[in-house]
Amino acid sequence: MLRFNLIIIFSLTFVLECKDEARNNAEPTGFVFVEGVQFESKGEIINVGDFEISNHPVSNQEYKYFIDATGYPAPMHWTNGAIPSGKEHYPVIFVNRQDADAYTSWLTEQTGIVHRIPTSYEFEIAARGGNMNESRYYWGEDQSLLNPDSINFNVTRKRGYDRWEEFLQPSEWGAVNSLGLYQMAGNVWQLISDNADPGKSKYKFRIEEVYDMERVVMGGSWSSTQEYLYARTKVLFPPGLRLPDLVIRLVREPQHSTWSIERRNIIAIP
Repeated sequence: MLRFNLIIIFSLTFVLECKDEARNNAEPTGFVFVEGVQFESKGEIINVGDFEISNHPVSNQEYKYFIDATGYPAPMHWTNGAIPSGKEHYPVIFVNRQDADAYTSWLTEQTGIVHRIPTSYEFEIAARGGNMNESRYYWGEDQSLLNPDSINFNVTRKRGYDRWEEFLQPSEWGAVNSLGLYQMAGNVWQLISDNADPGKSKYKFRIEEVYDMERVVMGGSWSSTQEYLYARTKVLFPPGLRLPDLVIRLVREPQHSTWSIERRNIIAIP
């Protein structure tokens, strides 16, 4: 009888430890705290609260915990759900906004901490090291820092999408900004979510999910040229696109704050 009780206790302990390990593996590391700021933009006062942002784009290995736990379809360049050999620490590419929404929702559920992709203001503030200024690049105006050995962009203007394996660099590669964040310019475009008010948009289409309205990406990539590295440059991509230079970067709720996600709804439009 004693032996039976000990087996039961061990089994319960093992299950609890497995759940803790799965929860610990789920959440990427390397988050950096960014203090909120207030600034003026186009005659409006903008308030951005405190947030934490990952110091690197989500890697294949980090994304695989989500794939394994949920059975969600793997990116198209993986083979039978397996990461390409040697690419574990490269950014997870060929993901779109639906994938980002599924991944961040899963992280939020697993950790109890709100995870999402950054807004354009958060991305720019984090890129500039926690403030807003008027410089062309996040580091200032010094173009000598545009070194292809540390900023990955299309210097020759001859890089085609079919050569992504040749030019894509790991998630923690290259120059870091003053907050220690990798690739706030270059290597990979990053999905931005501004949660725009649908009642103010010029055109109305069928909207099934909030991310259907989002279009903005920022940061530039290995396939884009120098002008796309500017700190305030925004490019519009359809939400369903999965590309070899488009990735997820995570923002999460700071420890001292309490966030909630409230989805906008159209109540009436003329």
